[in-house]
Amino acid sequence: MNLNEEKNTEILDVMKSFKLPSHAEIIEDIENGNIKATEFLALAGIIENALNPPKTTPNGKKFHDELRELVLDEMGENKQLVTEHGYTFEKAEVGTKYDFTKNPLWGQLKGKEQIAANERKAFEKKMKAASDKIGGIRETYVVEELNEETGELEMNEYRLLPPMKTSTLSYKKTKTKK
Repeated sequence: MNLNEEKNTEILDVMKSFKLPSHAEIIEDIENGNIKATEFLALAGIIENALNPPKTTPNGKKFHDELRELVLDEMGENKQLVTEHGYTFEKAEVGTKYDFTKNPLWGQLKGKEQIAANERKAFEKKMKAASDKIGGIRETYVVEELNEETGELEMNEYRLLPPMKTSTLSYKKTKTKK
């Protein structure tokens, strides 16, 4: 057994013996004072960093792309593979994409969509800025609407309402330098 094989065996042995607590067990331990929520999140961050793959592998490929290729190679001609730990891997077609760029009508629609998105973003920016000012928004706009009773188009004026701002109180976690 060479050094790499020994290292791989050690990693697998540690991973096999490692039992993660359930979400309910974690919350229960925090509520019972067995662990502080902040300490748990700090430790979870360490594990997350260890498991967070690099953008590319030494082969220059994306980590997940290379891992996918290795899994498919391991599966060979089999449609599915069951691991000794009870996980089933099945070959599946995922991430189907369609390219419409060669279709001129699609291009026209995409252009209109981009113009509308830019107009919407400009409007949102204006509304956010106006809602922060004292006195708020005093503008009105006119919309042509169909009167369902008469079947006629009518011009209706509306006052612009400020956007509803909501937020959730949470926390930020950063690694302090030692």
